[in-house]
Amino acid sequence: MSKDRIWSNKAVEGEHYKIDKVDDRVQSLQAFNTDMRPENKEVELTRMQRKMKRLFGSGKATSNLFITGFQMGFMVGGAFGSILGLWQAIQMRSFLVLPMSVIGSGVSFGFFMGLGMTFRSSDM
Repeated sequence: MSKDRIWSNKAVEGEHYKIDKVDDRVQSLQAFNTDMRPENKEVELTRMQRKMKRLFGSGKATSNLFITGFQMGFMVGGAFGSILGLWQAIQMRSFLVLPMSVIGSGVSFGFFMGLGMTFRSSDM
């Protein structure tokens, strides 16, 4: 199986069955052809390149979704941690427990909320 059949649209169009016999005149003209493309011409992507771009092309949007989810999760986890931390600080009569409880629960809940937002974005 040639590499050209996997990475191009020729397999879909049925052109891979054609024999590549080029006329001598065409071959001599192709020798003068350069690989330079005009700047305003957009290059058409192959089927596999479009698939890879669709799978891995949304990196910036995914990281923004993770950060947004982390912020929301940190707020909810921090609120829950402050309630539980305040209760524990009153019981232990030590208010040093309160910031550790707020930060610890905020970071952990924020991390899982950020992951959830990232996984959810794959459906969109």
